[in-house]
Amino acid sequence: MVKRSLKATETGIAKAEKALINKGWSRHELAGHVVIEGKTVINGIDIQPIHKFFTGKAVDRRYFVGICKALGISWEEIISVAQDVTLISSQNDFKEIAEIDVLVEKIRSKIQPDIQEQCGKMRVLDMTQPIGLEDIYTDVNVLETVTGNRRLELNELLENFDPESDDFERCGLSTIVEKRVPGLNVVQRYSKLMVLGKPGAGKTTFLKYLAIQCIWGNFQSKKIPIFITLKDFAEAKGYPSLIDFINQFLTCQNISEDKVIKILKNGRFLILFDGLDEVREEDRKRVIKEVETFSRLYSFSDDFRNDQAYLISKRKKIISELESLNIDTNYYESSRICSFIADLIENMNCLSLVEEINKLNNFFGEKERNQYNIKTGINNLKKDLDSLLPDILKHDDQGLIFLSKLYPSRIYVNNFIITCRIAAREYCFKEFTDVEVADFDDKQIKTFSQKWFQRKNTSRGKNFIQKLNNQKSVKELAINPLLLTLLCLIFETSSDFPTNRSELYEEGIAVLLKKWDAERSIERDQVYRKLSTARKEDLLTHIAWVTFNQKDYFFKQRQAQRYIMEYIQNLPEARTDPKTLYLDSEVVLKSIEAQHGLLVERAKGIYSFSHLTFHEYFAARKVVTTSDPKALEELFEYLVKHMAEKRWREVILLTVGMLPSADRLFCLMKQTIDTKIIRHNNSEKLYQFLRQINANSRSAAVPYQASLKALYFALFQDSATCHERNFQQEEIELLKEYHELNRLLITYINSDCYVTRAVRDNIETNLLLPQFY
Repeated sequence: MVKRSLKATETGIAKAEKALINKGWSRHELAGHVVIEGKTVINGIDIQPIHKFFTGKAVDRRYFVGICKALGISWEEIISVAQDVTLISSQNDFKEIAEIDVLVEKIRSKIQPDIQEQCGKMRVLDMTQPIGLEDIYTDVNVLETVTGNRRLELNELLENFDPESDDFERCGLSTIVEKRVPGLNVVQRYSKLMVLGKPGAGKTTFLKYLAIQCIWGNFQSKKIPIFITLKDFAEAKGYPSLIDFINQFLTCQNISEDKVIKILKNGRFLILFDGLDEVREEDRKRVIKEVETFSRLYSFSDDFRNDQAYLISKRKKIISELESLNIDTNYYESSRICSFIADLIENMNCLSLVEEINKLNNFFGEKERNQYNIKTGINNLKKDLDSLLPDILKHDDQGLIFLSKLYPSRIYVNNFIITCRIAAREYCFKEFTDVEVADFDDKQIKTFSQKWFQRKNTSRGKNFIQKLNNQKSVKELAINPLLLTLLCLIFETSSDFPTNRSELYEEGIAVLLKKWDAERSIERDQVYRKLSTARKEDLLTHIAWVTFNQKDYFFKQRQAQRYIMEYIQNLPEARTDPKTLYLDSEVVLKSIEAQHGLLVERAKGIYSFSHLTFHEYFAARKVVTTSDPKALEELFEYLVKHMAEKRWREVILLTVGMLPSADRLFCLMKQTIDTKIIRHNNSEKLYQFLRQINANSRSAAVPYQASLKALYFALFQDSATCHERNFQQEEIELLKEYHELNRLLITYINSDCYVTRAVRDNIETNLLLPQFY
């Protein structure tokens, strides 16, 4: 039904002002020329509708049309865009839309069991049985700026990153934090989305969650979800097109192909493409072309395209009118002024000079007011266009938002979402918006673990969080949902984490290096297929040791490639040509990042290990896997040299935990620590002080002498004792250092490591007492 009230646009008002001037009328005179046609013809109207018309307010439709006819302008061309579109919309036939609604609901009901079966459960790693997705799902956050695309310098990434500080936060490898946005919000905002993420980040789980929420009516309730594993599509018999592949799924539910096409053209599908990175290399180009063509062909409904075309045409027409109006206004100014002055010169005499000057002033005064109205209308046109008719050619999603507000009941678009590992993306889908799945934060870790354990034992979930918070290096792994799942499985069995953390890290690395893909039967493109799992670990060990030594927690891509070249050039059948070797090193780097996620691009061209824990683990592995006795001894000496540095402590703990026997390393530690006292100028005085502590502790019948010695040492460090023994400040500082190193030695030896009883007894008996070697 057509509305009874209409109002003019700013452009329309300017156009009417120009027509009024050309007529030579005032607004009161215009009111007398308006003719209202109806049952009876009315000649002339009150001034009030005229004022409303020229101030952009709503006017009775009969008056609006009458004013425009009196001015000689088309009323259809100057009404407000929103009204214009609404009038067009109100005249559309909604019968077909209602039929589509019924058809969509019918198909949703038919495929609901299949979607529930396909997406409603999950089973990963060593789960003994599948669990419901809803029972474990934790809301996903995304980054709208992909991490690897950030243009940051090394010093920005290293800001406040100091592993030697006491308040160092292990869970964040960078203080540069991008804004995290709820995943559902982003899906609602963009019709075409590429969801990137590291291995185990939860990309597939997120996609399955969208399908479940859609089919149960909690999200995109008027659309049909289709979940497509791209690996299955690529390897399907006969290599069908995407439309045929979808038809095969829906025809099983007795849904004809023509209905599928009809629904596609009406924008009622939510198409979820999972795992572009899992497609084999020989299939990838075909799959990419198919997805791109399909998503472009069926992006928007016919209604959207028709309405979009109308609005684009409307915008072009208004812009054309604007240009014409500017030209006409300039011509009007010049011609009227010149004509008036010419008449003035021709007809003016001295007696009427004052009268003519007054006319001149009156004319220019009225002209200035009219010109101001025209210019105001022209200047406000931009605002009018931006608010009522945006440039929807810039981005389809912008047009979608605008048209959805105008037609909330009939504008639909098909949604397309693709998931892919972040480093495996070789092709850029131009019409898709890239986002990256963010690591879990503390809140998400807590939510996930509570959901996990509440299925069986609620209290165990609380214990899990408590123990996780007490072991920062373990908690660091929990930011990855897959590794968090591994931690939950381990804790579920033993109500604790392994005392030997290296065993836990080995299992986590095994998950990323081989187990995660193997259990899903995914064969990656092994561009470095000559590297076995052990070789990959050796390569990562080489990179970790060099970079950790140099305090390079973040390193440039060219550095990483250089370390890779150093390693792979010594392998059998390696190509040694420098240029080829460099190209191979880049492929290997990208493959490690894409397939395993153990190295990640933190900013453009800047890499790090995915977790500091893994960096430390592989650095420790360098020592443990060294078989040459001389080289191993040198590495032991190097570790002992750095044993007081906080950043090396985890590496040393992991090393002693992985060594078949840590006897030699502990003996070397004890010897190095004692040497600090023995080689001092006043060694005898210091030695006598330490002997007294040992004697006092032995006189007490307690089972654990090391703790008692530490207590006595602390007591003897008070200022009175130091003054009595005439210790110099430098000697006091040395004793403090000696005490701290012995404390660290006991910490290491009491960790989960193998050391013979003889070595352990010797160290504990002679703790805080130098032995002369």
